Amino acid sequence: MEGMPIWRTVYNWMYADDALGEKGVGLSSAIARAREIGYDAMAEECLIIADTPKLGTKKTFNSGSDDDEDSMTVVEEDMLGHRKLQIETRLKLLAKFNPKKYGDRMQVAGDPENPLETKVDLGIFDTILKAVELKRQAESNVS
Repeated sequence: MEGMPIWRTVYNWMYADDALGEKGVGLSSAIARAREIGYDAMAEECLIIADTPKLGTKKTFNSGSDDDEDSMTVVEEDMLGHRKLQIETRLKLLAKFNPKKYGDRMQVAGDPENPLETKVDLGIFDTILKAVELKRQAESNVS
């Protein structure tokens, strides 16, 4: 795009603006807000891609037998695989860009009727202590 600064220039402006503190124009926060809007636009784009069939041609080469000639079959169909790839790529990027909003959520919690319980078995320490004690006894008997 003509007229657009390269990304390094924008980052330099952000750093310079941040260094000005209260006297700055708030470029970093403005860019952060713009990114959030951009992420939401990407998510909406996934819906549009999912809802809009994209026709394309699929060519299949048919190898003939010794007597027959080779042929090609051309079929017009929805490019479903391509659309799935477009959506998947955008969703993966969104999950990386903004994991709190677009990442996979994993919730570990119990319900009120079956709360989570933490059980600690301290019996392993008894086993270790007995093993240490037996080793000391065996070493003292050898000496």
